[in-house]
Amino acid sequence: MKKGFFFSLDGFMAITLFILILVSMYLFFINSRSLDQQYYFSEDLFDVFSDVKISELDYSTYGTVFDFIVDRKINDTDLTISEQIIDFALAENNEDAAAFIQDLTNGLFDNRFGVAFELQDEIYSTASERNALVARRRLLSG
Repeated sequence: MKKGFFFSLDGFMAITLFILILVSMYLFFINSRSLDQQYYFSEDLFDVFSDVKISELDYSTYGTVFDFIVDRKINDTDLTISEQIIDFALAENNEDAAAFIQDLTNGLFDNRFGVAFELQDEIYSTASERNALVARRRLLSG
């Protein structure tokens, strides 16, 4: 009688553990978020920032950029957007860099997404709470 009882209890525990593992795997894969959209969006944003020159921007759309050119905060319009952000950061002018980035990214993100730019320290951020994070890096030389 004892052997049959332990064998049944052992089988019951094994089946319970097996079902628990299957349910956990199912719930994990159902609840995991796909970050494909954020990945491609961040890649496209990097491409635009590293390829588009300031002179190619429509100044009527980007008022802060136009004001920076008029105020001589931006001297070289042949620089790309990323190079100008780096110039602001190297001059320890993170406020202008943040205003520059905000002007260029205004209206690109809906409320679900945020963006942050960091060069050693955070320069600009729109999201205070981060549930899912896609970090991208790019080495720029010039």
